[in-house]
Amino acid sequence: MKDLRLRLTALMSTLIQKLKYKQCVEANTDPSITNILYKNISLANGRHVIHIRVPRSWNGPHMVKNYKFMLRTASAKIPAGTSDIRRMINVRDQFLEQYNRFRVQRIEKTLNVYKQVTPFVLIHFLPTSAFNIESNYPIIQK
Repeated sequence: MKDLRLRLTALMSTLIQKLKYKQCVEANTDPSITNILYKNISLANGRHVIHIRVPRSWNGPHMVKNYKFMLRTASAKIPAGTSDIRRMINVRDQFLEQYNRFRVQRIEKTLNVYKQVTPFVLIHFLPTSAFNIESNYPIIQK
């Protein structure tokens, strides 16, 4: 019974910590970052770790409310300069341009190549990573 009480207490404190992190991030970023994923990981020694994953946001750049824009590097976060902020805005705009171009090409292909009669419904399921400018993966044909 005591062991169960200790586990429940640890779980409750972890949930409270997750809520604190969530509220802190949402309250201190502009525009607010709301799609963060939190995962509780129980360790063998009875302690807990909160794994926090911040997915790519297409609503950026996001400013920390102390009036700083931050950059993530491989090992740290650093304040962004003016050119970095411009690049972040351009990346978002380039994504939107690529996505719109893709959408128009698909509609034209459906109308002209497949000879689809209007009206019709065209649904695309497409990962946003397909337009990720910063990641280029080589295509290897065998």
